[in-house]
Amino acid sequence: MGSKSLSRLLADYFQNLFEEARLVDLSPLVLKLTWRNGRVGAAGIAKRLDRLFISEQLMEDAIQSRSWVINSRISDHNPICLQLEGYGSSPKYPFKFNHAWMKEKYFQQEVKSSWLFNEQQLEGTAA
Repeated sequence: MGSKSLSRLLADYFQNLFEEARLVDLSPLVLKLTWRNGRVGAAGIAKRLDRLFISEQLMEDAIQSRSWVINSRISDHNPICLQLEGYGSSPKYPFKFNHAWMKEKYFQQEVKSSWLFNEQQLEGTAA
């Protein structure tokens, strides 16, 4: 292995995979933090740990691409959303609603509150 450590070799291997796959980090419209440690005050830490990597070819094929981060009240990680517009073909397996979700007691209430909250978040960033 020579003078390079195993961790350096693995890091180089990982970086080469990204370069060969032509993946790019699609940064959110507004740089938002994706992780918080849940503490307040001086002990609070927030970082952009999570990333969204997308193929250069996919970005070239789409007329418009954007990503944004939404606040999560369920986890310490915030989801990153992706929107691609004008992309040619439909996916082979489109999203299918699972009717069993309706049997969960708080499903409808949670979906409605999340939808309204995220709609307010997007309206605030669209200006």
